[in-house]
Amino acid sequence: MIVLKALLKQRITFILLLLIPILLGLIWVNYFQDTVDDLKVPVVLVDPYNQTITDELLSEIEVDDTFNLTRTSEIPLKALERGEVEAIFVLPENLKELIMWSDLEGQIKWYRNDRSLFDGLFKEQLASSIMTRAVRAEAANVVQNYDSEENWEEMFEFGLRYFEPEPIFQMNFQQISSDMSENDSSDQYYLMRWLTWLYLMIVSSFFTKMMLEWKEQHISGRLKVISKTNSLRTSWLLLTGLIIGTLGLILVISIQWVFLSQVYLLSLLVDIGIILVSVFGYLLLTFIINKKETLWALTLGYGMTSSVVFFLLFFQILNHSWWTKLFLPSWILL
Repeated sequence: MIVLKALLKQRITFILLLLIPILLGLIWVNYFQDTVDDLKVPVVLVDPYNQTITDELLSEIEVDDTFNLTRTSEIPLKALERGEVEAIFVLPENLKELIMWSDLEGQIKWYRNDRSLFDGLFKEQLASSIMTRAVRAEAANVVQNYDSEENWEEMFEFGLRYFEPEPIFQMNFQQISSDMSENDSSDQYYLMRWLTWLYLMIVSSFFTKMMLEWKEQHISGRLKVISKTNSLRTSWLLLTGLIIGTLGLILVISIQWVFLSQVYLLSLLVDIGIILVSVFGYLLLTFIINKKETLWALTLGYGMTSSVVFFLLFFQILNHSWWTKLFLPSWILL
Protein backbone atom coordinates (compact mmCIF):
# COMPACT_ATOMS: atom_id res chain seq x y z
CA MET A 1 0.00 0.00 0.00
CA ILE A 2 2.86 2.38 0.74
CA VAL A 3 4.34 1.88 -2.71
CA LEU A 4 0.91 2.30 -4.30
CA LYS A 5 0.29 5.57 -2.45
CA ALA A 6 3.70 6.82 -3.50
CA LEU A 7 2.91 6.05 -7.13
CA LEU A 8 -0.50 7.69 -7.04
CA LYS A 9 0.86 10.87 -5.45
CA GLN A 10 2.68 11.60 -8.67
CA ARG A 11 0.50 13.80 -10.87
CA ILE A 12 2.33 12.60 -13.95
CA THR A 13 0.91 9.14 -13.24
CA PHE A 14 -2.67 10.29 -13.77
CA ILE A 15 -1.73 12.30 -16.86
CA LEU A 16 0.02 9.37 -18.51
CA LEU A 17 -2.46 6.71 -17.46
CA LEU A 18 -5.72 8.55 -18.05
CA LEU A 19 -5.56 11.81 -19.96
CA ILE A 20 -3.20 10.85 -22.77
CA PRO A 21 -5.07 7.65 -23.86
CA ILE A 22 -8.41 9.47 -23.69
CA LEU A 23 -7.05 12.42 -25.67
CA LEU A 24 -5.47 10.19 -28.30
CA GLY A 25 -8.65 8.13 -28.53
CA LEU A 26 -10.80 11.20 -29.09
CA ILE A 27 -8.42 12.55 -31.73
CA TRP A 28 -8.33 9.21 -33.51
CA VAL A 29 -12.12 8.74 -33.48
CA ASN A 30 -12.67 12.31 -34.71
CA TYR A 31 -10.07 11.88 -37.46
CA PHE A 32 -11.51 8.51 -38.49
CA GLN A 33 -15.05 9.88 -38.67
CA ASP A 34 -13.96 12.94 -40.66
CA THR A 35 -12.04 10.73 -43.07
CA VAL A 36 -15.03 8.47 -43.63
CA ASP A 37 -17.32 11.45 -44.21
CA ASP A 38 -14.84 13.04 -46.63
CA LEU A 39 -14.77 9.88 -48.73
CA LYS A 40 -18.53 10.08 -49.36
CA VAL A 41 -19.94 12.23 -52.16
CA PRO A 42 -22.04 15.05 -50.61
CA VAL A 43 -25.33 15.36 -52.50
CA VAL A 44 -28.50 17.32 -51.67
CA LEU A 45 -31.95 16.18 -52.79
CA VAL A 46 -34.52 18.99 -52.64
CA ASP A 47 -38.23 18.18 -52.41
CA PRO A 48 -40.15 21.36 -51.50
CA TYR A 49 -43.42 19.44 -51.45
CA ASN A 50 -42.40 16.52 -49.20
CA GLN A 51 -43.86 13.91 -51.55
CA THR A 52 -44.17 10.22 -50.65
CA ILE A 53 -42.71 9.28 -54.04
CA THR A 54 -39.41 10.76 -52.84
CA ASP A 55 -39.24 8.28 -49.97
CA GLU A 56 -39.92 5.44 -52.39
CA LEU A 57 -37.17 6.57 -54.74
CA LEU A 58 -34.62 6.98 -51.97
CA SER A 59 -35.37 3.50 -50.65
CA GLU A 60 -34.27 2.13 -54.04
CA ILE A 61 -31.04 4.13 -54.22
CA GLU A 62 -27.93 2.74 -52.55
CA VAL A 63 -26.48 5.76 -50.74
CA ASP A 64 -25.01 4.30 -47.55
CA ASP A 65 -21.42 3.67 -48.68
CA THR A 66 -21.10 6.06 -51.62
CA PHE A 67 -23.05 9.25 -50.95
CA ASN A 68 -23.54 11.58 -48.04
CA LEU A 69 -27.14 12.42 -48.92
CA THR A 70 -29.02 15.33 -47.40
CA ARG A 71 -32.73 15.79 -48.03
CA THR A 72 -34.17 19.26 -47.65
CA SER A 73 -36.99 21.50 -48.84
CA GLU A 74 -34.82 24.49 -49.83
CA ILE A 75 -32.09 24.83 -52.45
CA PRO A 76 -28.70 25.43 -50.71
CA LEU A 77 -26.94 27.23 -53.54
CA LYS A 78 -24.43 28.89 -51.19
CA ALA A 79 -23.22 25.47 -50.01
CA LEU A 80 -22.78 24.45 -53.64
CA GLU A 81 -20.81 27.61 -54.42
CA ARG A 82 -18.51 26.96 -51.45
CA GLY A 83 -17.93 23.41 -52.62
CA GLU A 84 -19.53 21.85 -49.54
CA VAL A 85 -21.77 19.71 -51.75
CA GLU A 86 -21.11 18.13 -55.14
CA ALA A 87 -24.56 18.69 -56.58
CA ILE A 88 -28.19 19.55 -55.88
CA PHE A 89 -31.16 17.73 -57.41
CA VAL A 90 -34.57 19.45 -57.23
CA LEU A 91 -37.70 17.35 -57.68
CA PRO A 92 -40.80 18.94 -59.26
CA GLU A 93 -44.31 19.10 -57.87
CA ASN A 94 -46.62 16.15 -58.65
CA LEU A 95 -43.66 13.94 -59.54
CA LYS A 96 -45.78 10.79 -59.31
CA GLU A 97 -48.24 12.13 -61.90
CA LEU A 98 -45.40 13.21 -64.18
CA ILE A 99 -43.96 9.71 -64.01
CA MET A 100 -47.41 8.24 -64.67
CA TRP A 101 -47.76 10.21 -67.93
CA SER A 102 -44.05 9.98 -68.83
CA ASP A 103 -43.79 13.76 -68.82
CA LEU A 104 -40.28 14.00 -67.36
CA GLU A 105 -38.32 15.96 -69.93
CA GLY A 106 -36.49 18.77 -68.09
CA GLN A 107 -38.62 18.40 -64.97
CA ILE A 108 -35.80 17.55 -62.55
CA LYS A 109 -33.27 20.33 -62.02
CA TRP A 110 -29.61 19.44 -61.54
CA TYR A 111 -27.25 22.03 -60.04
CA ARG A 112 -23.49 21.47 -59.93
CA ASN A 113 -20.33 23.59 -59.90
CA ASP A 114 -17.20 23.44 -62.04
CA ARG A 115 -15.41 21.32 -59.41
CA SER A 116 -18.06 18.60 -59.20
CA LEU A 117 -16.72 15.19 -60.21
CA PHE A 118 -18.74 12.29 -58.85
CA ASP A 119 -22.29 13.64 -58.71
CA GLY A 120 -23.06 11.87 -61.98
CA LEU A 121 -23.06 8.60 -60.06
CA PHE A 122 -26.02 9.72 -57.98
CA LYS A 123 -27.72 11.18 -61.06
CA GLU A 124 -27.57 7.80 -62.78
CA GLN A 125 -29.05 6.01 -59.79
CA LEU A 126 -31.83 8.58 -59.41
CA ALA A 127 -32.58 8.49 -63.14
CA SER A 128 -32.60 4.69 -63.15
CA SER A 129 -35.09 4.55 -60.30
CA ILE A 130 -37.37 7.12 -61.94
CA MET A 131 -37.17 5.55 -65.41
CA THR A 132 -37.97 2.13 -64.00
CA ARG A 133 -41.28 3.54 -62.86
CA ALA A 134 -41.74 5.56 -66.05
CA VAL A 135 -41.32 2.48 -68.27
CA ARG A 136 -43.86 0.56 -66.22
CA ALA A 137 -46.27 3.51 -66.41
CA GLU A 138 -45.83 3.83 -70.18
CA ALA A 139 -46.46 0.11 -70.63
CA ALA A 140 -49.63 0.39 -68.57
CA ASN A 141 -50.74 3.39 -70.69
CA VAL A 142 -50.20 1.46 -73.92
CA VAL A 143 -52.18 -1.53 -72.66
CA GLN A 144 -55.02 0.69 -71.49
CA ASN A 145 -55.14 2.45 -74.88
CA TYR A 146 -55.81 -0.90 -76.54
CA ASP A 147 -58.22 -2.11 -73.87
CA SER A 148 -59.81 0.60 -71.74
CA GLU A 149 -61.29 -2.01 -69.40
CA GLU A 150 -57.87 -3.03 -68.12
CA ASN A 151 -56.97 -1.68 -64.69
CA TRP A 152 -54.07 0.76 -64.94
CA GLU A 153 -52.74 0.00 -61.46
CA GLU A 154 -52.70 -3.73 -62.17
CA MET A 155 -50.78 -3.16 -65.38
CA PHE A 156 -48.33 -0.90 -63.56
CA GLU A 157 -47.71 -3.50 -60.86
CA PHE A 158 -47.46 -6.22 -63.52
CA GLY A 159 -44.39 -4.44 -64.82
CA LEU A 160 -42.59 -5.35 -61.62
CA ARG A 161 -41.95 -8.83 -62.95
CA TYR A 162 -39.30 -7.34 -65.21
CA PHE A 163 -37.42 -5.98 -62.22
CA GLU A 164 -38.22 -8.13 -59.18
CA PRO A 165 -36.97 -10.28 -57.62
CA GLU A 166 -34.36 -10.21 -60.40
CA PRO A 167 -34.41 -8.56 -63.82
CA ILE A 168 -35.26 -10.88 -66.74
CA PHE A 169 -32.21 -9.61 -68.63
CA GLN A 170 -29.01 -10.07 -66.68
CA MET A 171 -25.36 -9.76 -67.55
CA ASN A 172 -22.80 -12.35 -66.53
CA PHE A 173 -21.34 -10.25 -63.73
CA GLN A 174 -18.13 -11.18 -61.97
CA GLN A 175 -16.71 -9.10 -59.15
CA ILE A 176 -12.97 -8.85 -58.66
CA SER A 177 -12.37 -7.96 -55.03
CA SER A 178 -9.58 -5.62 -54.08
CA ASP A 179 -7.46 -6.13 -50.99
CA MET A 180 -6.41 -2.46 -50.78
CA SER A 181 -8.85 -1.54 -48.01
CA GLU A 182 -7.99 -4.71 -46.11
CA ASN A 183 -4.29 -3.92 -46.40
CA ASP A 184 -4.86 -0.35 -45.20
CA SER A 185 -6.82 -1.60 -42.20
CA SER A 186 -4.15 -4.22 -41.45
CA ASP A 187 -1.37 -1.62 -41.65
CA GLN A 188 -3.21 0.69 -39.26
CA TYR A 189 -3.77 -2.23 -36.89
CA TYR A 190 -0.04 -3.02 -36.69
CA LEU A 191 0.84 0.66 -36.27
CA MET A 192 -1.64 1.05 -33.41
CA ARG A 193 -0.12 -1.99 -31.67
CA TRP A 194 3.34 -0.44 -32.01
CA LEU A 195 2.08 2.88 -30.63
CA THR A 196 0.52 1.06 -27.68
CA TRP A 197 3.84 -0.58 -26.81
CA LEU A 198 5.71 2.71 -27.21
CA TYR A 199 3.24 4.59 -25.02
CA LEU A 200 3.30 2.01 -22.23
CA MET A 201 7.09 1.83 -22.35
CA ILE A 202 7.19 5.58 -21.74
CA VAL A 203 4.74 5.21 -18.84
CA SER A 204 6.90 2.43 -17.39
CA SER A 205 9.96 4.67 -17.60
CA PHE A 206 8.26 7.26 -15.37
CA PHE A 207 7.50 4.56 -12.81
CA THR A 208 11.15 3.50 -13.04
CA LYS A 209 12.20 7.11 -12.43
CA MET A 210 10.30 7.00 -9.14
CA MET A 211 12.10 3.79 -8.25
CA LEU A 212 15.48 5.41 -8.89
CA GLU A 213 14.49 8.37 -6.71
CA TRP A 214 13.57 6.00 -3.87
CA LYS A 215 16.85 4.16 -4.38
CA GLU A 216 18.80 7.42 -4.24
CA GLN A 217 17.02 8.47 -1.04
CA HIS A 218 17.56 5.05 0.60
CA ILE A 219 13.83 4.57 1.08
CA SER A 220 13.98 0.84 0.33
CA GLY A 221 15.07 -0.18 3.79
CA ARG A 222 12.62 2.11 5.58
CA LEU A 223 9.65 0.90 3.53
CA LYS A 224 10.55 -2.70 4.19
CA VAL A 225 10.57 -2.11 7.94
CA ILE A 226 7.32 -0.12 7.95
CA SER A 227 5.30 -2.32 5.62
CA LYS A 228 6.85 -5.63 6.71
CA THR A 229 6.38 -6.92 3.17
CA ASN A 230 8.65 -7.90 0.35
CA SER A 231 11.38 -5.67 -0.95
CA LEU A 232 10.66 -2.38 -2.65
CA ARG A 233 11.54 -3.79 -6.05
CA THR A 234 9.13 -6.70 -5.68
CA SER A 235 6.31 -4.37 -4.68
CA TRP A 236 7.18 -2.03 -7.52
CA LEU A 237 7.20 -4.88 -10.04
CA LEU A 238 3.84 -6.22 -8.91
CA LEU A 239 2.11 -2.84 -8.86
CA THR A 240 3.66 -1.52 -12.05
CA GLY A 241 3.03 -4.81 -13.83
CA LEU A 242 -0.59 -4.77 -12.68
CA ILE A 243 -1.19 -1.16 -13.71
CA ILE A 244 0.64 -1.33 -17.04
CA GLY A 245 -0.69 -4.80 -17.81
CA THR A 246 -4.30 -3.81 -17.13
CA LEU A 247 -4.03 -0.64 -19.18
CA GLY A 248 -2.32 -2.58 -21.97
CA LEU A 249 -5.05 -5.21 -21.92
CA ILE A 250 -7.76 -2.57 -22.27
CA LEU A 251 -5.94 -0.79 -25.11
CA VAL A 252 -5.07 -3.96 -27.04
CA ILE A 253 -8.60 -5.38 -26.81
CA SER A 254 -10.02 -2.02 -27.91
CA ILE A 255 -7.66 -1.89 -30.90
CA GLN A 256 -8.54 -5.44 -31.94
CA TRP A 257 -12.24 -4.74 -31.62
CA VAL A 258 -12.01 -1.54 -33.69
CA PHE A 259 -9.90 -2.99 -36.51
CA LEU A 260 -10.82 -6.70 -36.45
CA SER A 261 -14.28 -6.70 -34.81
CA GLN A 262 -13.15 -9.56 -32.60
CA VAL A 263 -10.40 -10.52 -30.16
CA TYR A 264 -7.51 -12.76 -31.22
CA LEU A 265 -5.96 -14.47 -28.22
CA LEU A 266 -2.52 -15.08 -29.76
CA SER A 267 -2.04 -11.44 -30.78
CA LEU A 268 -3.35 -10.37 -27.39
CA LEU A 269 -0.80 -12.56 -25.60
CA VAL A 270 2.02 -11.25 -27.81
CA ASP A 271 1.17 -7.61 -27.11
CA ILE A 272 0.72 -8.10 -23.37
CA GLY A 273 3.86 -10.21 -23.31
CA ILE A 274 6.14 -7.56 -24.83
CA ILE A 275 4.59 -4.94 -22.54
CA LEU A 276 5.31 -6.97 -19.41
CA VAL A 277 8.79 -7.85 -20.66
CA SER A 278 9.42 -4.11 -20.97
CA VAL A 279 8.37 -3.62 -17.35
CA PHE A 280 10.66 -6.45 -16.23
CA GLY A 281 13.49 -4.92 -18.26
CA TYR A 282 13.07 -1.66 -16.39
CA LEU A 283 13.25 -3.59 -13.12
CA LEU A 284 16.61 -5.03 -14.15
CA LEU A 285 17.83 -1.53 -14.98
CA THR A 286 17.25 -0.42 -11.39
CA PHE A 287 20.02 -2.83 -10.32
CA ILE A 288 22.46 -1.31 -12.81
CA ILE A 289 21.80 2.42 -13.11
CA ASN A 290 21.41 5.13 -10.50
CA LYS A 291 20.76 8.33 -12.44
CA LYS A 292 17.56 9.43 -14.13
CA GLU A 293 19.54 10.85 -17.05
CA THR A 294 20.86 7.39 -17.82
CA LEU A 295 17.31 6.04 -17.70
CA TRP A 296 16.07 8.63 -20.21
CA ALA A 297 19.02 7.96 -22.51
CA LEU A 298 18.44 4.20 -22.48
CA THR A 299 14.68 4.62 -22.95
CA LEU A 300 15.13 6.99 -25.86
CA GLY A 301 17.86 4.89 -27.45
CA TYR A 302 16.07 1.56 -27.19
CA GLY A 303 12.71 3.06 -28.14
CA MET A 304 14.07 4.73 -31.28
CA THR A 305 16.16 1.73 -32.32
CA SER A 306 13.25 -0.66 -31.78
CA SER A 307 10.96 1.62 -33.78
CA VAL A 308 13.46 1.80 -36.65
CA VAL A 309 13.76 -2.00 -36.71
CA PHE A 310 9.96 -2.30 -36.56
CA PHE A 311 9.45 -0.05 -39.59
CA LEU A 312 12.24 -1.73 -41.56
CA LEU A 313 10.46 -5.04 -41.00
CA PHE A 314 7.08 -3.44 -41.60
CA PHE A 315 8.10 -2.16 -45.05
CA GLN A 316 9.93 -5.44 -45.74
CA ILE A 317 13.27 -3.70 -46.11
CA LEU A 318 14.61 -6.04 -43.45
CA ASN A 319 13.91 -9.72 -42.89
CA HIS A 320 13.18 -11.31 -39.53
CA SER A 321 16.24 -12.76 -37.84
CA TRP A 322 17.25 -13.87 -34.37
CA TRP A 323 18.68 -10.45 -33.52
CA THR A 324 15.54 -8.54 -34.60
CA LYS A 325 13.65 -10.38 -31.86
CA LEU A 326 15.77 -8.51 -29.32
CA PHE A 327 13.70 -5.46 -30.24
CA LEU A 328 10.28 -6.11 -28.76
CA PRO A 329 8.04 -4.40 -31.38
CA SER A 330 9.34 -6.86 -33.99
CA TRP A 331 7.26 -9.57 -32.28
CA ILE A 332 4.13 -7.72 -33.40
CA LEU A 333 4.94 -8.50 -37.03
CA LEU A 334 5.63 -12.22 -36.55
